[in-house]
Amino acid sequence: MASGHSVMDHVSPLLIAAALIGGLVFAVRAASKHLGGNKHESFTFPGLVGPRTPTVVRTLTPASWRAYDRPGSNSLAILLTDTSSAWLGLTRGLATIGVPFTVTTDWHSAITHRVVWVYPRISGAELNGEALRAIGAIPRMGGTLISSEIVGGGLEEVFGFDSAIPSRARAELRFGPEAARRFDLADDFDKTIRIGSKAAPQSDSNPNPGSYGYHGTSAEALATFEDGTLGLFDRPIGAGHAYAFGVDIGALLRLGYDNREEGRLARSYANGYEPSLDVLLRIVRAIYTEGEPDAVTIGTVPNGRAISVILTHDIDYAKDWPNAVAFARFEKSQGIRATYFVQTKYLRDYNDAIFFDSSAIRYVALLDSMGMEIGSHTVAHSRQFAEMPMGNGKETYPAYQPFVQDKLHTVDATILGEIRVSKFLLEYATKKPIVSFRPGYLSDPFALPEALEATAILYSSSTTANNSLTHLPFRLDYHRSGLGESTIFEFPVTVEDEARPPMNQRLDAARLLAKRIASYGGIFVLLTHPNVTAEKLEFERQLVADLGSTAWIGSVDQFGAWWAARDHTLVQVTDSGNQRRVEIKSDVPLEGLSLTVPASWTLTAPTGDQVVQTGRTVVISHAQAGTVLNFRAN
Repeated sequence: MASGHSVMDHVSPLLIAAALIGGLVFAVRAASKHLGGNKHESFTFPGLVGPRTPTVVRTLTPASWRAYDRPGSNSLAILLTDTSSAWLGLTRGLATIGVPFTVTTDWHSAITHRVVWVYPRISGAELNGEALRAIGAIPRMGGTLISSEIVGGGLEEVFGFDSAIPSRARAELRFGPEAARRFDLADDFDKTIRIGSKAAPQSDSNPNPGSYGYHGTSAEALATFEDGTLGLFDRPIGAGHAYAFGVDIGALLRLGYDNREEGRLARSYANGYEPSLDVLLRIVRAIYTEGEPDAVTIGTVPNGRAISVILTHDIDYAKDWPNAVAFARFEKSQGIRATYFVQTKYLRDYNDAIFFDSSAIRYVALLDSMGMEIGSHTVAHSRQFAEMPMGNGKETYPAYQPFVQDKLHTVDATILGEIRVSKFLLEYATKKPIVSFRPGYLSDPFALPEALEATAILYSSSTTANNSLTHLPFRLDYHRSGLGESTIFEFPVTVEDEARPPMNQRLDAARLLAKRIASYGGIFVLLTHPNVTAEKLEFERQLVADLGSTAWIGSVDQFGAWWAARDHTLVQVTDSGNQRRVEIKSDVPLEGLSLTVPASWTLTAPTGDQVVQTGRTVVISHAQAGTVLNFRAN
């Protein structure tokens, strides 16, 4: 996938001249405050200063549920009983798994839908008698009722339980054989998920999420907590159902998406399978499609493939450059665009020598000319990035001089400086916008989403899938707080190269992990440092060979653009007799959108290569606002 540009297209005449007359130009700066009177070196590109435009970080705009009050009777209706709850986490999760939804505080509107989720609770304090009676009638009328905190209102008989016990001591939710069959939970890690910590469940400073354990009467148990109480159950009532979760799924989604799990729930940091959030979302999707006869959900992988594989490399070592080219040559030979996160290191410090210089510019241009994406990997690659101040948004090269003193100390560095200066230098090298970012050591500041947004970064790969409790992408919240939305999408790292044993000895484990993730259309983000080629390039070659026939494989910016467009895509169904009309509503055209439709539907128009139906999967080669599909419901 060469871009058609030569290396020389991206190297300025000034830099070529500088390289010819002497190569590196060093500016020696006094640094007594750093090294007790010693000096440190920094590289300067002659005459280059920037960015000149200040960066302004917007203030928090609280998220409003009204933005999700959408038309369409076939969607899942969220009846919001507490606007201060974790409803934003729930909507982010539903968008990720592709379930159409609407949010309302009006119970009259909610009960016009076949599937209704009363969130976060059913309580007589928040719903009057008329509303409670109407909600309780949903399953008796053949609909599906869902809730997770049933603490009043007299609906115990509807759900089939007699008491609920709150606790923060519960750590696991264990799904039984019926749940495994009904929700396709084949893996042991699917059948037992973490909802809290066993080590310190009652810590006041970092408490477990709360849960309700139910004592069932006529309900069918689908999952239990370790104390034997019910954590998920269903009471069938004729053709209808009443489902209750013992956990607040919105709160758990926020915990993972905001990267606040802090080692309490994940079973490993990386390189493992951690599907806690994915299992819950898959169950919700299954409940929705069971209860809504016209359910149409949006696929998670381009072109309806099984898994998305994103190849990424971190260049943060002086000797990485030639090896990076070797990786890129292989990827180009396979028609693959990969992402190279480049540290723009122009100071010598504790971490390493200078390596972003005239030679680096030529390497960056070469990688770009080979069709690779260049992403930002900060200036200093500091372990302290998460603790840095935001900065004033006026940090400018070459005056910005972040200095790593040792593993524990970095001075004169800011979050905005690390992003905006590295982005500026890489855009100088490539003459293209830099839209993807990864911090060194995956050090993840709370303020990262708004900092990336302010610097015109679009996509982040700043945490691990295990710490996020998900192998699916998600949209980040402002300040990782769950209070406001950002425009940034996160693609968490699945496998990285620093664990033991060497990567070529971890192929079987990676294959199994990919198989697990592919079972529900997740993403597999590979992180390698090109400090060596042998076993790491062998691993990548074999992974591509193994997954190439079933996977979409590409870069962060390719998948990010597709995912962002997907996130803004809505599907609306209208019915007339045995005819179904599906309209795509999207702000951005989208290549390879896939939908899952009811098994009884047959596509009648359009026909041809533009839209292809295979079983329940429909792939639209080019979807845009106003695209309409027609089906016959048999």
